[in-house]
Amino acid sequence: MRFNLAHQFISFSRLLRSLQLPFSICSRVAPTRFLIRTVLAVGVCLLCLFSSGLVPDAVAHAKGQSYLYFQVGEETLTTYVSAPIKDLNEVLALNLPTDRNVGDSEIEPLLPKIRSYVEQHVDIECPPQACTLTYQRSDTITTGGGQFLQLYYNIDGFETQPEALEVGYDVILADKSEFINFVLIDQNWKTGTFNAEANIVLSYDEAGVVKTLDLSGGSLFQGLAAIVKLGVKHIVKGVDHVLFLVALLLPSVVRRENGK
Repeated sequence: MRFNLAHQFISFSRLLRSLQLPFSICSRVAPTRFLIRTVLAVGVCLLCLFSSGLVPDAVAHAKGQSYLYFQVGEETLTTYVSAPIKDLNEVLALNLPTDRNVGDSEIEPLLPKIRSYVEQHVDIECPPQACTLTYQRSDTITTGGGQFLQLYYNIDGFETQPEALEVGYDVILADKSEFINFVLIDQNWKTGTFNAEANIVLSYDEAGVVKTLDLSGGSLFQGLAAIVKLGVKHIVKGVDHVLFLVALLLPSVVRRENGK
């Protein structure tokens, strides 16, 4: 940790010298001008870095991510988990081969163990009604992020279609804190949403968290807000991220010695 901090500080100092921007120059900039430019620069950086950077990864089944999809019908409610087999293998010690994709015949005997783990880490409630998960089937898909196991469930027990759900989802995240989990609604007849596998509505970067999933609405803004919030939390966790933003902002708020 000490080496990383020292390395980051040295790199940042070299960047300042290369720009020939001594810290004393900052005092020459009008406070109002400094504030306006800083706010604009921060907004642009966040939008570019996180909106364009994180969303494609989430849509493409990236490494280090797990997904919970919902399909809202006129009278039905279904869901499925999509989790990377490589990480399930590590967390549950399944002893599956790691040098190739695994077949259905290899996964089938392990499904009871996998299902037990997944169902302990998927919490779906339909207040004030009661609802339960009923297992249906499983399959696998292979993407650029690896091979994923998908477990499909019906959500049963409610008398009227719920307008919202209380959802907790920390599959793998509970064992690997660096994981990020997403909740998506890819079908919703109420909002005319169909085959929208990029419709991210919730994100989780901490285990044991329960969030409210609104089934009556949902929009691109809701998904973007979740991504930006996650991005802000991500950037403040690393000194190198903060220094990178500062390096981007400095040229827009300071002047050289000759006034240019």
